Amino acid sequence: MDTLALLSAAVAVLLYPGGAYLAGAALLAGGRAAAAPARWTPPAVAAAACAVFAAALLPLPGSPATSLPGRTGPTANLLGVLLLLAAAVVLTGPPRWPARRLVLAGAATLPALVLAVAAATFSLPVIVGLPGGRLGLARDLAAAAVLVAAPLLVPDEPATTPPPARAVVLGVVVLAGMSLWVPATLPRLPGVAAAAVVLAAVALFGRLAPGLRPAVARPATAVAVAAALAAAVLGAIAARP
Repeated sequence: MDTLALLSAAVAVLLYPGGAYLAGAALLAGGRAAAAPARWTPPAVAAAACAVFAAALLPLPGSPATSLPGRTGPTANLLGVLLLLAAAVVLTGPPRWPARRLVLAGAATLPALVLAVAAATFSLPVIVGLPGGRLGLARDLAAAAVLVAAPLLVPDEPATTPPPARAVVLGVVVLAGMSLWVPATLPRLPGVAAAAVVLAAVALFGRLAPGLRPAVARPATAVAVAAALAAAVLGAIAARP
């Protein structure tokens, strides 16, 4: 195997789409706060690093992963992505974990694990590409659960987390949700157009998240939980022989 080609492929996966999306996602999710000077604490630096590696593993539009050595390229392991995102959220968010935040964390992760069982693999490119009406709907609902839960999982608390670090983590969580939906829903859309759709969703969340008030948290949690449960049920049904 060509060592230089393999190294180039590894760098491509780390920098694109992960790095390219990450830069745009952070700026769109945090707005001016993402580029403003801030005091980066060690937990914030670690959270951003986890988010960078998680973004590099996501099956985003235009990813070169499917063209790398092997049938499906390097394994974008679902468990690895979930672990990295969990670490980023924990390091970025406040130290307290109320019941609602724990429920949202479960709603964001459970459907993806059920989809992995249905696909009999933890490879993300395989999970997002499996055909079938039930699996497709389950992926859509799983993506909705992640997207609704994202702003509440990564609350805006400048006193505990510098805004740029929060913007990076929030942007990657939204990217993770979109990566469950875009590849199968818009398979024929050119890479640039699909990337625009993904980053437009990040921008929308960047504008909506600061306006979320406590009164919105309860219905948003209910929507996320309902979408997660429906996705889990559909995924479990699809997994049956």
